[in-house]
Amino acid sequence: MKLRYFLPFLFCVPFCVPAAVLQLDNTPLPQVIQFVYQNVYKRPYMLAPEIAGDKRVLSFYLTDKQEPRQFFKTYFQHLNIAVTTRNGVDYLYPVTPAAPRQYTFTYQPHYRSVSYLSSVLQGAVNGGAFTNSVQTVDYGNSSAAPGESTATRRVSMADNADVLVYMGTRQDIEKVKNLLPDIDIPADEVTVSGYVLEVQNTSHNG
Repeated sequence: MKLRYFLPFLFCVPFCVPAAVLQLDNTPLPQVIQFVYQNVYKRPYMLAPEIAGDKRVLSFYLTDKQEPRQFFKTYFQHLNIAVTTRNGVDYLYPVTPAAPRQYTFTYQPHYRSVSYLSSVLQGAVNGGAFTNSVQTVDYGNSSAAPGESTATRRVSMADNADVLVYMGTRQDIEKVKNLLPDIDIPADEVTVSGYVLEVQNTSHNG
């Protein structure tokens, strides 16, 4: 582990002005918090077990143009760490970020099948889901072929779906919209040429 401390220092002038930087490199999260509270916040603190055992390694660089307290407050928020103060003691604990809001996007393909478009687009988005297999058609038990399961019927419906349905964030929906014009294009025509060869057998018996 590489650990470097560049502590703030003061020039002894009539108005003491901070003129240094604060930097840590490749330092485990619990040690970063310890350093910050001992040298910046200078107040007692407690760590939740999840934070005390956190294996994440951090690096940061703080200049004298930034306010240290606000800098680390924002830094901890980015790390999904919340702080609650009770009786003058800060308690740091992990929080689960709220899931981004999901939106629904539908698209009517012009050239390619829904199954083809969804399979290509799946690798271009960070999350979300293509729900082409969800259909509102009830075929009834009498129309099911012997031995055909519900899952098999859903896959069949997904292959034959004629509307692409995607549920995801606005950012991922924009990606899908931008990619569709380049994907939903006519397939290259393939010409297959065949030859019929007639073979005559001139051999005679006897």
